[in-house]
Amino acid sequence: HELFEQQAAATPNARAIADYTVSLTYEVLNRQANRLAHYLLAQGAAPGDVIAIALPRGCDAVVGMIAALKAGAAYLPIDPSYPQERLEYLLQDAGARVVITQAEFADSLPETVAQTLCLDRIELAQSTDQNPGLAAHPDQLANVIYTSGSTGLPKGVAVPHRGVVRLVRDTNYLDFSPQQVFLQAAPLTFDAATFEIWGPLLNGGACAIVPAGTPDARVLAETISTHGATVAWLTASLFNLLVDEAPHALAGLRVILTGGEALSPRHVHLAQRALPDTQLINGYGPTENTTFTCCYQIPAGFPADARHVPIGQPIHGTYVRILDERRQVVPQGVPGELYIGGVGLAQGYINRQSLTDERFVADPFEPNQLLYRSGDLVRELADGNLEFLGRLDRQVKVRGHRIELEEIEAVVDSHPHIKECVADTLPGHGDTMLIAFVVPSSTKPSAADIRHYLGSKLPGYMVPDRIVTIDAIPLTTNGKADRDKLHALLTVPENSQAPARKPANDVERWLADTWQSLLGLDTVSTDDSFFDAGGTSLDALRLMERIGGQYSCELPLTELFASATIAQLAERIAAYDGVQSWSPIVPIHADGQRPALFMVHAIGGSVVGFADFAKHLHDEQPLYGIQAYGLIDGQEPISSIPEMAARYVEHLRGVQPQGPYHLGGISMGGVIAYEMATQLEAAGEQVAYLMVGDTWFDHGIQRSPMRWRANKLLTMMLDVPRFFRRLRVDKEERRVAQDEVASRQANTESNTLHEQLKRVREVHHRAFAAYQPGRFSGDLIFLRTENLSFDHLCLERMFGPNMGWEQLVTGKVRRFMLPGVHHHICYFDNALRFAKIVEETLATSR
Repeated sequence: HELFEQQAAATPNARAIADYTVSLTYEVLNRQANRLAHYLLAQGAAPGDVIAIALPRGCDAVVGMIAALKAGAAYLPIDPSYPQERLEYLLQDAGARVVITQAEFADSLPETVAQTLCLDRIELAQSTDQNPGLAAHPDQLANVIYTSGSTGLPKGVAVPHRGVVRLVRDTNYLDFSPQQVFLQAAPLTFDAATFEIWGPLLNGGACAIVPAGTPDARVLAETISTHGATVAWLTASLFNLLVDEAPHALAGLRVILTGGEALSPRHVHLAQRALPDTQLINGYGPTENTTFTCCYQIPAGFPADARHVPIGQPIHGTYVRILDERRQVVPQGVPGELYIGGVGLAQGYINRQSLTDERFVADPFEPNQLLYRSGDLVRELADGNLEFLGRLDRQVKVRGHRIELEEIEAVVDSHPHIKECVADTLPGHGDTMLIAFVVPSSTKPSAADIRHYLGSKLPGYMVPDRIVTIDAIPLTTNGKADRDKLHALLTVPENSQAPARKPANDVERWLADTWQSLLGLDTVSTDDSFFDAGGTSLDALRLMERIGGQYSCELPLTELFASATIAQLAERIAAYDGVQSWSPIVPIHADGQRPALFMVHAIGGSVVGFADFAKHLHDEQPLYGIQAYGLIDGQEPISSIPEMAARYVEHLRGVQPQGPYHLGGISMGGVIAYEMATQLEAAGEQVAYLMVGDTWFDHGIQRSPMRWRANKLLTMMLDVPRFFRRLRVDKEERRVAQDEVASRQANTESNTLHEQLKRVREVHHRAFAAYQPGRFSGDLIFLRTENLSFDHLCLERMFGPNMGWEQLVTGKVRRFMLPGVHHHICYFDNALRFAKIVEETLATSR
């Protein structure tokens, strides 16, 4: 910071400061890594030790990795958002000696024998910044990457230094020159991060780190543009999505490597048309051979109707054999199992000697050499390239993640009320879906209960998208699960065993056709629930807009919570008389014995965005949304937060006459929930639970504009790298996810709802700016996203990591972190994480 301040005083130009920062970054990181390495050595770290890195993407994580290697140890990347049970297993299985993290993640880590080092709490200034100078042998362990395991437990792949060096040095599939700028977008637990980080660091290039969380098109586009990224690795799913929806996001890249699952020829063809100056490479390789085994430089003009995209030929330092069941070489063109050899091979699996012996076998044609049995079926084409044909086992790739279906089945089977489970995949409308078919015991658990159970044991990407309850697993004549019959059951909603009911009238038929089109389904039952059938908040908006266009029927979006099936919605359309029964209280899930949770709308006013979040709450947890006035024609939005809160409290008491009350809200909804809590408390009622999600308040900023501007300038000058990374968080970023949905929809459907939401949002902005909060005597749960907007970053500098909430509440402020950006706080992968935090914190308030 001192160096930044000196440079800012000498060169006030922001771009010049950024250029200076780039040249300074490697030196700063190297010195920090040296200090941390010496600190680790002083704590007893030794060659052969495993040091866990429990951090999101970012410079601190890179410093931790380098420091672990400089201390002679290996690093183990773990995701602090994983369930505690899984984290505990990873740390114990790998024998981690130390966990490097930050204070905000420390509480989420399990207690193990590993020592926890919080980078923001330990004092490194006294350590020397000189290189420890410990030599590393090529066969020495460099990192441990865990992948899904067929036994029900993940397995740790032990990657040596030679594997990483062979991946990014003296190789032939990519130009690793100092001029390259690599995009670091993969999760650190994903082996693609090995390529993204060590590719530039071992070749003098630059590494542009994408902010923590699941990147979307805008995040990638602005990171690529801001930092001049030239090389990116993308999963095939993300590549397909960007090519379909936002190919411009990839503009400027010289090379795109993609893989992780089968690549679509059609999307390759479209990408070559949209990005004619970008080289596309199809990369293939298991973690057991250090990220890449084969690469295929896709030639220009690749045909859209090709059957497959080849996976190419082995990169330098690697050789392959295609063998039959007797481990004999098959002729060219004949399918066989791919065996992999060379210096990229892993040492095996941590603490799994029998599995290591099973998968790493002697090369029958080369003495003293090992081959890794990939389990992949391939064949050699006439031009020498390999073609991937599928798996020999039940391993699948979903959104780039390698998943053993047996691991999901084992965890589901451990549920006390599940007798049997079969997990499978199915191509969805835009993505591959994970499905679990479950046979319950005498007590039938709900899909929400099963999801909640799985969320406590599996990472979010392994929790099935659909859970279908059935009486028994249908079998083929040879006694195996009949997957064709199982897939035929997918039109039945979750938790339903009833046969599909066909439409009985014209309205039901039109709705059924519309559902099939929106949700990518072959057939639907009129008893299907819209959200259980796979509908998202975006799909809900499209559906209600199309109903309005077809039947001149202006039903509110929230009608889908009360009339979720085709049959119910058809009745509602038939009975529509132009008069809408409206209430700000929307029963999203009214059943259950637990105290109700009331969630207040964000700045756009709608509560449909809570649908994804609601799926992951316990089946006994009632959930009500509180929507804004002004969402229907003829209704004016309320222009002050105290008045909003008073009206909502009035309706709230109509549903629940007495406390204790449980309130929450996201963005501005948190401020409204806070005001409701103060009003209820003033009326003598108890508020047992108050949660605010990524919420801040004015702090008098509007009344002190000069102080606010000075703080923003100081923040930019003192933290230049973060400033440039976060410039992308503009007005669009400060809108809640539902507003983003509405603006997208305005391009394809009626603009009526979009205009209403826009009007409500404008009134709410003014109400928020004028609000002066009182005091609340209870505790407060504060959820915060890791990727702060620039305004939030300035508030953090002014008021601390809790954004100043401790100045208003006399109780305790408990902060929880979520990855990603503000307007994705309860969407996508965060829906499960968000629900888990709410469930856990609600339990302590009861």
